[in-house]
Amino acid sequence: MKLTEPKMFDILNKLLGKEKLSALEKQIIFQDSDGNYNLFGTYLISKDVLEFVVEKKHTFTSHAFTDLKIAVTWATLDLCGNINGAARVLYLDQLLSGIIQNMKVHENLCKRTKDYDQLALYTTKLTEGRVKRQSASAELARYTERCKEWQYKQFAQNSAK
Repeated sequence: MKLTEPKMFDILNKLLGKEKLSALEKQIIFQDSDGNYNLFGTYLISKDVLEFVVEKKHTFTSHAFTDLKIAVTWATLDLCGNINGAARVLYLDQLLSGIIQNMKVHENLCKRTKDYDQLALYTTKLTEGRVKRQSASAELARYTERCKEWQYKQFAQNSAK
């Protein structure tokens, strides 16, 4: 017999009381049948056409991110109360999106130009974009690693109980 998510949820409902189930919901990340992600019982991440939208339940807080991993990182930082880190991740995601768009424009201009001075300028701008993209991506990766460590610590603490 293959267990589906609704069957597993029903089994958990029977085994655990409502209090334990709500406490468990505040500790996990799961995906609904409609494709949305629920994080820690507080955040909902849904896939839009080109982005992932994070909504904080029971508030008007909503942010769009280019990557699911970055959206989860922001939600984790916000949950921990790391307001500066969450704001920085939001800024870096927007910055990275702009850098990538600029790089696409400069690549197209490099392909079309016949003038060597303009080609040198566009190539320089393209190289500058690559350096900025690498720097922003590395900083985002550090935030993601910190969040992953925090989640593992939370899991270890809760499994030890």
